[in-house]
Amino acid sequence: MSSKLLSVLTVFIIVSVAYTRPNQKHGIFFDEDNNPSYVFPTRYIAGTIGWVSDELVNHQKAYILGWIYTDYSINTQLIEEVFNKNTTYGSEFYNLGIRSDSHLFYPDIGYYYYSNYTGSYCEKSPSGLFGQYQFDSSTYIGIAIKDGISCYQFSSCFPPPLAKTCIDFYVSTATERPVSMVVPNILKYFDGSVVNYITFEEVESFEEDFFDVPPFCPTQ
Repeated sequence: MSSKLLSVLTVFIIVSVAYTRPNQKHGIFFDEDNNPSYVFPTRYIAGTIGWVSDELVNHQKAYILGWIYTDYSINTQLIEEVFNKNTTYGSEFYNLGIRSDSHLFYPDIGYYYYSNYTGSYCEKSPSGLFGQYQFDSSTYIGIAIKDGISCYQFSSCFPPPLAKTCIDFYVSTATERPVSMVVPNILKYFDGSVVNYITFEEVESFEEDFFDVPPFCPTQ
């Protein structure tokens, strides 16, 4: 798979630079001006549904059922995805026989791996970046209705040269749990994506080998 297309598969889940999360409480917090910020749990599991549109799927919306496993104490994240086959039909992604894939991120490296009818494959990702652990009050936009839910809306921008490209993040005002993350068009071959959080659970720990690199991934 070309490095450009691998970049497409990777970029839609990147929010900003990777952080090591300090040991602090999570949820919505208000500053002295009553503006909210949101802090993710140190460890969490999220079940998601959404879509991504890029060159690899012929710029159509490919719908995805996913799971996100994150441990900020070791700055590591695993994202597993299952694609709606019908929404990738006729694309290069479909022709490669990919129906599901995984992204594994460490602080300084990432891996993208999948299996199809010819075997299992793994490549190093062009970046080890993954989602930031908080949206501070400076990113707060206001109250918004997202999919019928009253939410705090935050907007976090990429560093230069993409400084004017911002990701919208929505947190329920009632439950203080994430509702949705919307990534805009970033590059000419990436049209954007949406991640809707269906379940969101804080966990105390993961198994010791949970984030291990699969044995078929490159070691060098």
